[in-house]
Amino acid sequence: ITEIPISIFRLNAFAHEKIKINSILYFCSRGRKITIVTSTQNFEFYSKLDEIETLLSENCFIRIHQSFLVNPRYIKYLVNAELILENDDCLPISRSRLKNVKNSYLQYLSQADTVFYK
Repeated sequence: ITEIPISIFRLNAFAHEKIKINSILYFCSRGRKITIVTSTQNFEFYSKLDEIETLLSENCFIRIHQSFLVNPRYIKYLVNAELILENDDCLPISRSRLKNVKNSYLQYLSQADTVFYK
């Protein structure tokens, strides 16, 4: 899928939007409220992060924490148990997911046209 259709509540208004998957840095869950973080703006709507993860299973998003689902194309650094994203947001990686996050990110890098320099 290339876009995710969502229903967004803003200032007591209801709107339908389509957001391009590649523009999403990450999803953040707080209770039942999901925040989509892009480089230009944030969107909030009600859902479960598990449902979003299932919907995006073919799009390489990595579940790093109970509350975060990250687009690996925007990862700048993976340091200890944290991710630093291109927008300089720092997100925690849960201990139980750390090994899987590292493996998933390395797999993403091996499939991407990434060049490593020493």
